Amino acid sequence: MASPNRKPVTETENLIPDISHMGGLAVALVVLLDEGADLPEPSAIDICGILYGHIHDHIDLWFHGEAATEMAIALWASRFGGVIEAKPQEGKTGPELWARTTFTFMDAVTVNVYAHVPLPQTEATDNTAQASDPETVPA
Repeated sequence: MASPNRKPVTETENLIPDISHMGGLAVALVVLLDEGADLPEPSAIDICGILYGHIHDHIDLWFHGEAATEMAIALWASRFGGVIEAKPQEGKTGPELWARTTFTFMDAVTVNVYAHVPLPQTEATDNTAQASDPETVPA
């Protein structure tokens, strides 16, 4: 829930030019987390400013483990106006759904929200693997 003592975003925006570039991104992150305080909490956060002479200005919110759900991505997308992209891929421990949304926050910073959601293995997948093993195929 948003803090009752929090400055309105318009006042915070005026502060950003008065501090360092990364400091401004950090302020944007704090405001973002405050405005999304009732949403699922990310398990990791990256802030990228200027890398190798190029301005990136983005914040990445990562959802891992039990926090990694399609609903977490959907709630962040719904609150801040992102479109959800998702595709199944093979992960280290089996199939996963890699979900992502992107939105612009405070008209200044791109926010990427990611989750790698483990997918249950279906019996069909397990049976297919067994049928191709010559020792398990009935004679």
